[in-house]
Amino acid sequence: MIPSQSRTRQLVPPKYRVFAVALSLSASLLAARADTADLAVSLAADRDPVPVGETINYTATITNLGPSNASNVVLTGTLPCGELLQKVTSDCSNCGYGSTGQTLNASFGSLSSGATVHLFIAAQMQTRFAATLTATIKDNGSTSDPNQQNNTASHTTHAPPPATAKLLNISTRGLLQGGDNTLIGGFIVQSSCSSNSKNFVVRVIGPSLSSSGLSGAVPDPRLELHASGFGLIASNDNWRSDSSAAQLQSLGLAPKDDREAALKTAFGSSQSQQAFTVVAYPVTGTGVGLVEAYDLDQFEQTRFANISTRGFVGTGDNVMIGGFILGGGNGTGVLLLRAIGPSLSTVPNPLGDPTLELHDSQGTTLAANNNWRDSQEADIRGTSIPPSNDLESAILVTLSSGAYTAVVRGNGDATGIGLVEVYSLP
Repeated sequence: MIPSQSRTRQLVPPKYRVFAVALSLSASLLAARADTADLAVSLAADRDPVPVGETINYTATITNLGPSNASNVVLTGTLPCGELLQKVTSDCSNCGYGSTGQTLNASFGSLSSGATVHLFIAAQMQTRFAATLTATIKDNGSTSDPNQQNNTASHTTHAPPPATAKLLNISTRGLLQGGDNTLIGGFIVQSSCSSNSKNFVVRVIGPSLSSSGLSGAVPDPRLELHASGFGLIASNDNWRSDSSAAQLQSLGLAPKDDREAALKTAFGSSQSQQAFTVVAYPVTGTGVGLVEAYDLDQFEQTRFANISTRGFVGTGDNVMIGGFILGGGNGTGVLLLRAIGPSLSTVPNPLGDPTLELHDSQGTTLAANNNWRDSQEADIRGTSIPPSNDLESAILVTLSSGAYTAVVRGNGDATGIGLVEVYSLP
């Protein structure tokens, strides 16, 4: 009996066996000859760094490394947020290009094996931070690309470091009593790119203030973080219970006492300016607490533009103290400090006549004001955000990088709810 394999082999007459092998080889050769074109793209710029307001010229080089001609070559480029497209040209006579927002599209048609074309992109630098252009090339025709590794290129351009220092850390110390007398910290984040997320840490400190000699610290604080237009976005009682506890420790921002509240967040929105509010509550008891926010993106395209805290202004250790740190730049920052009271008309027991002092990290008094129109009136009006009541206080000042403190008291030791604010001006 003949085995099945042998019987199958016998079914093909000898005169047809050569033809079958030849047909198989021919099919393999046709598959090997399928059109392939290795497209490659590279990016270069005419200079780096580029000052804000000046033009940077990119060159995208597109090459067909073969072996076949490419039939429908297209390039998609993504301009970085912070760069404004000015002009696009090419050394290709039959090319087409256009843009939508920050996306650039170019069509080169057919590109012969070994041929190279260039796309020239002019953009205005509008950010003081690093910006990266990305370009991707592909063939939308029937030709396949055997090497995808060289289809995308990117180029990062830098601007000189900003001359203006920015707010990196903000804090306010005041009474946490619950109800209308709780401590409410607010800050505004501005971004040159609406798609950017803002990374920051917020904390409410209480029990560990006793170690610095302060009496009457709140024994167990809690915080809520709200974003304008979004409502409550995060909350915490004891910092170790938050999902960001490990990150807080690695950043060196974990509170010293487990009862204190803290969390890290990365929040993004489609708005170029986003307002946040931190509400500090006493879980048990009442006392003095400290509300803080830390900017984790010191050199990114976002910044704290305004900080404020509303709370009860008492006497002695219970006055309101706002602290802030300037940094992240090579120069100075222009700030407007305000102490608000009488214009808080919707708040019970507003502080009738606030006073304001500015101190450096050594405790030296740099400036003081009772009624804002007493001095600097014209300059303060020029900021477009003067206090609305003549009894309120304001200081316009230029400061170098460092730590500072704003102290709000009631004139004549008066008490009531007040608001301390710090605006970072352009």
